[in-house]
Amino acid sequence: MLMEQTPSSQNWQPVNALKRPGVLRLWSYLAVAHGADTVMYFQSRRGRGGCEMFHGAVVEHGGTSSTRVFREVSELGAELERLGSAVIGGRTPARVAVMFDWNNWWAIDTAVGPIQDKQYVATVRRWYCVWVEEIDALYEGQTNRIVFADGSGSFACSRLCEVVRPETADVLATYGDDFYGGTPVVTRNQFGAGCAYYVATDPEDAFLDEFAKRLLAERRIEPPLEAPPGLEVALRERDAHTVLFLLNHSTEMAQVELPVDAQYRDLLREMPVAGTVALEPRDVRILVHLQ
Repeated sequence: MLMEQTPSSQNWQPVNALKRPGVLRLWSYLAVAHGADTVMYFQSRRGRGGCEMFHGAVVEHGGTSSTRVFREVSELGAELERLGSAVIGGRTPARVAVMFDWNNWWAIDTAVGPIQDKQYVATVRRWYCVWVEEIDALYEGQTNRIVFADGSGSFACSRLCEVVRPETADVLATYGDDFYGGTPVVTRNQFGAGCAYYVATDPEDAFLDEFAKRLLAERRIEPPLEAPPGLEVALRERDAHTVLFLLNHSTEMAQVELPVDAQYRDLLREMPVAGTVALEPRDVRILVHLQ
């Protein structure tokens, strides 16, 4: 369930910019593509007082239905009604997940409970088999380098650099500079049937792209379709059919090639689709695979 999203703007950010035309629709379908069966809003009408009078709403203070936001919400609602039960209850066959646990982040070391010593560091060492000896803080604009041991490349890193000692973990990359140059920065440790990777610094985005590609290739995980940057492809499965979501997050035209000889039907446009699919900026296409 997408329980609460603003139709236009927030009221608690340092700068509360408006959602640009098409973004509400795009982000709503992003949630649906990843498992949501419901799209909801906060708030239906702007509050008459307090801080919520500055928070976006489906209906503005003027109470009219002629605004851009009201039209976008209405058009999205009509599309979802046409979509009907094609995706409701569908599963997302994901093989990769990113886990972010706010409760652990806030409270793991200070929470009261059966024991005071949560042994967080010992648990991390058990999984990753490294221990952090020192942490270097870099000034703004100051960087170090991540150098892969196989000679495949180097990448910039910044902010924090942990000086770690591997125990049973393999060293995949080392720092390139400073007094801890040559010491481990990326390690891999076998644990049971899997393995744990540890990145001891804040790397540039290019490193994350390359590192993720290596992990996906290692596990033989492939995308549903090859797509250009900014175009997301997601799947939901329900009963005997597969629904393909194409979401263009960019402000440029984008296109994707469907599998050869595969036949799809566009659920929003109610038309057959094959070959090359073109998407306008921030556009969405929802295709069901015809058996």
